[in-house]
Amino acid sequence: MNECARLTGLLLCGLVLAGAAPANTRAQNCALEASEWAPRGTARTARPRITVTFSSTCGAAIDPASIQMTVDDEAVMPKTEGTGTTVEIVYTPQMALVEEEDHTVVVKARDVKGTVGEKTWTFHIGDTYSR
Repeated sequence: MNECARLTGLLLCGLVLAGAAPANTRAQNCALEASEWAPRGTARTARPRITVTFSSTCGAAIDPASIQMTVDDEAVMPKTEGTGTTVEIVYTPQMALVEEEDHTVVVKARDVKGTVGEKTWTFHIGDTYSR
């Protein structure tokens, strides 16, 4: 019995023979990637604009309600710019961050298919970067 005869459904057989990846393989390759983030290295202001851009590699919309951000282990309420598969997440601290210290940002997001992305980075406020 040939491969097509063993598969159920002519359409599925045609996709496999044409070289298309099965749906479960495509889903496993999905990711939310952080393509841009700031500040990097050193920020010259104690109230920097903190941003990260997430994009879905499978074309799934990013769920704005799933976005979480912490700055120095404290949850903050960022704003989102854009919709769909690419979203920029933006936060400007209300109060000045401590100068001449490192600050760590963690951002998590999920798309409507359940794919989770996370970006963590550290920046320094002051004249020199300590790491």
